[in-house]
Amino acid sequence: MAKTRFYIVVLSMVGLALSGWGPAQAQSPAKKTLVIGTLSDAPPYEFSGPDSQITGINRDVAARVLGMAGYDFEYQKMAFAGLLPALGSGRIDMVTVLYNTPERREQADFVDFLSTRFAVLVSTSSTVTSWSDLCGKVVGGLLSNPLKLALDSAAKECTDKGQGAITMRNYASISQELLDLENGRVEALIEDEGNFNYAAAQKPDKFKVAFRTGKPNMFAFSFKKGSPHVAPIAEAMKKFLATDEPAKLAAKYGFTAGNFVRP
Repeated sequence: MAKTRFYIVVLSMVGLALSGWGPAQAQSPAKKTLVIGTLSDAPPYEFSGPDSQITGINRDVAARVLGMAGYDFEYQKMAFAGLLPALGSGRIDMVTVLYNTPERREQADFVDFLSTRFAVLVSTSSTVTSWSDLCGKVVGGLLSNPLKLALDSAAKECTDKGQGAITMRNYASISQELLDLENGRVEALIEDEGNFNYAAAQKPDKFKVAFRTGKPNMFAFSFKKGSPHVAPIAEAMKKFLATDEPAKLAAKYGFTAGNFVRP
């Protein structure tokens, strides 16, 4: 009888282990995989590397912070204009290449990590050094609301002086606008300083940063309003920003440690 009870106990333990309900399973729960929407064309933030995999500073920050919070992640490539709608509809869980702005806070929740300014990129032969040199000229960019506000303000300065207004040209990708600048189809481009510091470093014979403009903008991880992922990821971000990792990533991608938000 005692031997029979022993076999029953052993078989029960085996059954629990096979069904995934044993102690080992409880100690190693499956990670949640978040889908991150990406442009895949915004170096050095997020872009396709030689192996077609997403690389860049935002990807590296995401890998460290999401890992600390117990998440895996994968990317879904899409157009810039589709990022917020996809986030709101639940098609994606997160975006890492958007600024945290008052307008966007009405649509999404944010976890800040990197502060940057706008930069104006021109050809190396250009004599442009300020907005006044661009009155009556064509300036291109991925005209999100923050960039459009900066260009609207500059255009008004021109018209207030009785000079020609700045004409704005919208692009779907950074690679497209860089090609137009190189071919002389636009006089200048405006984007985040990280994008254009990188572009100028990659092609110093073609491009240079003419000037920086505007107040600092805040890059952030973006989530659907009320997302349950915000709290654990915000806590992990706070811990990450308190380490020496941000300074290492800044040096790797042409930023300074001061670009990162301090907890």
